[in-house]
Amino acid sequence: MSYICVDNGRYIGEHNCNNYHYGNQTIVRPCCVEDCKKYKEQTLKVALTKYHPSYLMFRAAWRCLTDAERKIIGDIDEFKLFYK
Repeated sequence: MSYICVDNGRYIGEHNCNNYHYGNQTIVRPCCVEDCKKYKEQTLKVALTKYHPSYLMFRAAWRCLTDAERKIIGDIDEFKLFYK
Protein backbone atom coordinates (compact mmCIF):
# COMPACT_ATOMS: atom_id res chain seq x y z
CA MET A 1 0.00 0.00 0.00
CA SER A 2 1.28 3.42 -0.81
CA TYR A 3 2.60 5.82 1.81
CA ILE A 4 4.87 8.86 2.00
CA CYS A 5 6.86 9.65 5.14
CA VAL A 6 7.59 13.27 6.00
CA ASP A 7 8.88 14.92 9.17
CA ASN A 8 8.02 18.60 9.62
CA GLY A 9 7.82 19.07 5.85
CA ARG A 10 11.05 17.15 5.18
CA TYR A 11 10.63 14.23 2.76
CA ILE A 12 12.09 11.01 4.20
CA GLY A 13 10.86 8.27 1.89
CA GLU A 14 7.95 6.41 0.38
CA HIS A 15 6.61 3.04 -0.74
CA ASN A 16 4.35 2.79 -3.77
CA CYS A 17 3.25 -0.70 -4.78
CA ASN A 18 -0.48 -0.13 -5.46
CA ASN A 19 -1.37 -3.37 -3.62
CA TYR A 20 -4.36 -2.30 -1.53
CA HIS A 21 -6.02 -4.57 1.01
CA TYR A 22 -9.49 -2.97 0.77
CA GLY A 23 -10.21 -3.80 4.41
CA ASN A 24 -9.16 -7.47 4.22
CA GLN A 25 -6.91 -7.79 7.28
CA THR A 26 -5.84 -11.37 6.42
CA ILE A 27 -4.05 -10.53 3.18
CA VAL A 28 -0.23 -10.63 3.04
CA ARG A 29 1.56 -8.47 0.48
CA PRO A 30 5.21 -9.60 0.15
CA CYS A 31 6.56 -6.22 -1.03
CA CYS A 32 4.99 -4.37 1.90
CA VAL A 33 6.27 -6.95 4.39
CA GLU A 34 9.81 -6.75 3.01
CA ASP A 35 9.72 -2.94 3.05
CA CYS A 36 8.69 -2.83 6.71
CA LYS A 37 11.19 -5.54 7.69
CA LYS A 38 13.98 -3.53 6.07
CA TYR A 39 13.17 -0.45 8.13
CA LYS A 40 12.73 -2.47 11.32
CA GLU A 41 16.20 -4.03 10.92
CA GLN A 42 17.72 -0.65 10.10
CA THR A 43 16.03 0.97 13.10
CA LEU A 44 17.24 -1.70 15.49
CA LYS A 45 20.76 -1.28 14.10
CA VAL A 46 21.18 2.52 13.99
CA ALA A 47 18.36 4.46 15.67
CA LEU A 48 19.10 6.14 18.98
CA THR A 49 15.75 7.93 19.39
CA LYS A 50 12.22 7.61 18.08
CA TYR A 51 12.88 10.68 15.92
CA HIS A 52 15.45 8.90 13.74
CA PRO A 53 14.42 8.75 10.06
CA SER A 54 14.58 4.94 9.95
CA TYR A 55 12.18 4.72 12.90
CA LEU A 56 9.83 7.22 11.26
CA MET A 57 9.89 5.13 8.07
CA PHE A 58 9.20 1.98 10.08
CA ARG A 59 6.19 3.62 11.74
CA ALA A 60 4.87 4.89 8.39
CA ALA A 61 5.18 1.40 6.90
CA TRP A 62 3.71 -0.22 10.05
CA ARG A 63 0.58 1.94 9.89
CA CYS A 64 -0.16 0.71 6.34
CA LEU A 65 0.11 -3.03 7.09
CA THR A 66 -2.73 -5.48 7.62
CA ASP A 67 -3.10 -7.35 10.91
CA ALA A 68 -1.63 -10.50 9.33
CA GLU A 69 1.43 -8.60 8.09
CA ARG A 70 1.97 -6.97 11.49
CA LYS A 71 1.92 -10.40 13.12
CA ILE A 72 4.65 -11.59 10.72
CA ILE A 73 6.93 -8.60 11.33
CA GLY A 74 6.38 -7.86 15.00
CA ASP A 75 6.46 -4.40 16.52
CA ILE A 76 9.48 -2.64 18.00
CA ASP A 77 9.44 -2.46 21.78
CA GLU A 78 10.23 1.23 22.18
CA PHE A 79 11.14 0.92 25.83
CA LYS A 80 13.79 -1.73 25.17
CA LEU A 81 15.05 0.06 22.06
CA PHE A 82 15.53 3.56 23.41
CA TYR A 83 16.07 2.95 27.13
CA LYS A 84 18.84 0.36 27.22
